[in-house]
Amino acid sequence: MHCHATCANSERRLVSFAQVKHLITQSQEYFLKHVKGHVKQDHRDFYPLESNGFERHPTLIKKRPIMIRVIVIDDHALVRQGFVRLINAADGMTVCAEAGSGEEGYVLFKTHQPDVVICDLSMPGISAMKFLEKALAWQHDAKVIVCSMHDAPHLVNTALQHGAKGFVSKSCDPQQILQAIEAVMRGQVYVSENLVSSWPDDAVDEEKKRIEHLTSTEFEVFKMLAEGKSTQECAGILNLSEKTILNCQTAVRKKLHVNTPAGLVHFAIRNGVIAQP
Repeated sequence: MHCHATCANSERRLVSFAQVKHLITQSQEYFLKHVKGHVKQDHRDFYPLESNGFERHPTLIKKRPIMIRVIVIDDHALVRQGFVRLINAADGMTVCAEAGSGEEGYVLFKTHQPDVVICDLSMPGISAMKFLEKALAWQHDAKVIVCSMHDAPHLVNTALQHGAKGFVSKSCDPQQILQAIEAVMRGQVYVSENLVSSWPDDAVDEEKKRIEHLTSTEFEVFKMLAEGKSTQECAGILNLSEKTILNCQTAVRKKLHVNTPAGLVHFAIRNGVIAQP
């Protein structure tokens, strides 16, 4: 009797084990067929088999879309709110904070650590240039786009030389704000199309003369750096040492009177060396 019970229990355990496996499989198939958003013909697409033939317990994680987080700094409330509505309405972008002064904007910048900052050029207190200085000291790769109604070429150049990753005129199509945000997130420099086309002819002529003073190797390095290539990539393409590329880079900046990567890109764009992103 005892032996029979033991055998029976053993048999029941084996049967139960097989039944459990069958029920799990059926449950998974039912779940995948009836739960919205997870219809699959083969549940093994979701659940890889373990070595023992059982599916691993699923962990279905819905990926959150990557949002570009933006801070808007402008002392004019109407302009600021316009930027906020524009950015929040765009796919993949959100305004995480807004400020009416450079001082407040800098505090929010350190607190929220946004992906991109939209900053007015002229504001009470610290200007965009001072904000750039402080922001870059805090975060060396800060992505700041300067916006202004004052868009004279020397102001654009000054902003880029101070480390801005873009300059957008407030008189441009609002969509260019979104294009600028996307461009700087790709590591590019963005300048409003109307600002590039309105660069004074005499200034362009002077800059073209500077370009002519570059050696052929220096020009190639200049072009590739403006396109966003790294020192290592330039060295590989030109079959030169990284030290030689760094020396060329120093010579290029000196001959072109350009101090920052953003300034170098804008110089290349307005002289037709590379196309506007």
